Amino acid sequence: MRSLSLPALASLAVGCGSSSPSQDRLAVYRVFFETFLNGRNAPILLQRKYIALQISDDERKGCVAGISLPAGPSVNSQLLDPRTISGLNYMFINSGQDSKRAPNLGVSEIRFDATHRYAVMRFEYSCPLCAAFGNLVFEDADGRWVPSKRRCGAGVS
Repeated sequence: MRSLSLPALASLAVGCGSSSPSQDRLAVYRVFFETFLNGRNAPILLQRKYIALQISDDERKGCVAGISLPAGPSVNSQLLDPRTISGLNYMFINSGQDSKRAPNLGVSEIRFDATHRYAVMRFEYSCPLCAAFGNLVFEDADGRWVPSKRRCGAGVS
């Protein structure tokens, strides 16, 4: 399984073809998963529940400055929508289950700004000797969701 290459996000675009929030949400997830998996059908352990979208003060002043996001829960207990992962080679795990022994991925729900021009999500990838996490901003560019040039900080260890 390849780890996420954040610069690769800049080159990927997937059309959403709909103004429906649920269709746009699925399109943003497709962009993320296609980038994360880099065209491979590698099996992935996916956390069953969404993780919380956490935006730091630095990100509010930087990559999400001027983007008005609705408030959301600090801890999310909702289950990942199966449509989000349609076509992926995955196995669900519960948060914390096997997370220390096997590579796994958690994603947050996507929040759209008031104008529905921007979408923000969080990912957390961990394996026994590594971790990568961060927030990602996507932008609607003439009906296509693309990674934004707004770069949030990401952590890697």
